[in-house]
Amino acid sequence: MLKNLFNKFTLKSKLKIGLALGGGGARGLAHIGVLQILEKEKIPIDFIAGTSIGSIVGAVYAHNPNYKDLTNAFKKLIESQKYKELRLDNLTLHSSSNPSFIKQFTKIIAKKVILKLQNQRLGVVSAEKMKTILSKLLSGITFENCKIPFGALTGNLDTGKSHFFTSGDIVSAVQASSSIPGWVEPVTIDNNLYTDGMIASLIPISQVREMGADIVIAVDVTNRDLSRRKINSSIDIVEKANQILKNNATDLLLKQADVVIRPNTNGLEWYEYSHLNELIEEGKISTIKKIDEIKRIIK
Repeated sequence: MLKNLFNKFTLKSKLKIGLALGGGGARGLAHIGVLQILEKEKIPIDFIAGTSIGSIVGAVYAHNPNYKDLTNAFKKLIESQKYKELRLDNLTLHSSSNPSFIKQFTKIIAKKVILKLQNQRLGVVSAEKMKTILSKLLSGITFENCKIPFGALTGNLDTGKSHFFTSGDIVSAVQASSSIPGWVEPVTIDNNLYTDGMIASLIPISQVREMGADIVIAVDVTNRDLSRRKINSSIDIVEKANQILKNNATDLLLKQADVVIRPNTNGLEWYEYSHLNELIEEGKISTIKKIDEIKRIIK
C-alpha cells in the first residue's frame, strides 16, 4: 500500500511540462505575454519548442527565462535600424482592411521581386539580412547554454519533411524556422534547404513531447478573425481559403495538447509588429484565463 502511494507520488513529481509556441509572424509577440504570466504564476517549463516566430521568442526565453528581459529585447529589435530596413511598415501602412491593400501589396512585392530575381534571390528579404538581425538578438545563445532545453521546427525543401533542430547553430536553425516562404530566403544547412517550420506544423506539439514533455501547453496565434480580409479579387479568395485551411489543420493538431492558450490577435497580419504592447497584453489576458486549468493538470 505504502509502496503504491510512493510510486504514484514519484510519478507525479517526474511529470515534465513542455511549451509549444506556434507561428504567426507579428501575432507571435503575444507569446511574450503568455510567458510573463506563466513565469509570475511559477508554472515550471521544462522544454520549449517553437515554430517560426515561436522559435525566435522561444530561443531568447529558453536562454534567459526572464519576461522583462525578453520584452526589452524585442522592443529594442523593433526599434532598431536593421529591423526598419525590412520595410514591413510599407505593408502595415496599408492594412488588409483597406480594399486597395492587395493592389498596393502587389506593387511593393513586384518591384522587390524583379530586383531580387536579377540577383537570383529566393525571397524578398535576403537570408543575409535576416541572419544579421537574428545574430544580434541571439548573441551568445547556443542550444547547449539554454537554461530550458529548446528546439526549433523547420521544413526541409529538399525532402519535403520537417526537421526539428535541438543542436547545431541556433541562429541558423531559428532563421530557417522563421523564413516565411516567398518573403524570406530559405537557409542552407548541411547542403539542405530549410524554410519556415509552418510548412510542417504551425505548432510543434509532437516535437516538444519528443523532447520529453508529459504535459504540453500549446500557444496558438493563428489568424482567427478573418473579417479584416476583404474579398475584392481572386487573390483575396485564395488567401482567405488558405488561412481557413491552416486554421482547420491547426485545430486538429491542437487536440494533441493538454492545454491550449489562444490569444486574441484581433485579425492582425504577420507583418504588423508595431502592435507589440497590444499583443503582449492579449497574451497575458488569455493565459490568466487558463491558469487554473494549468494548475489542476500539473498538480
